[in-house]
Amino acid sequence: MADEVDGEGGNPPHVTQPAWKRQTRGEHRWPAAAAVVVAIVLQLMLPNPVVPQARYVLPVLEVVLLIGLGSTPSASTVSRPRCESVASS
Repeated sequence: MADEVDGEGGNPPHVTQPAWKRQTRGEHRWPAAAAVVVAIVLQLMLPNPVVPQARYVLPVLEVVLLIGLGSTPSASTVSRPRCESVASS
């Protein structure tokens, strides 16, 4: 295995790490938050005959989900290495 080379200057072959092992850019949270808000509004607009007796259980759980989405770091708050942040400015 130590004898393997990629043909360019005798460097070892390039090994790609999975995304969960390397630092990647964050994702935007607003599309998911907007979808949760739309779901809450649509559920609250349902007529009474369609909704079970516990009308506010799902919207309350969705608000908890929305709070969780808001409390996690977003793409803009992920820390980057200093050399990368200097190069991007």
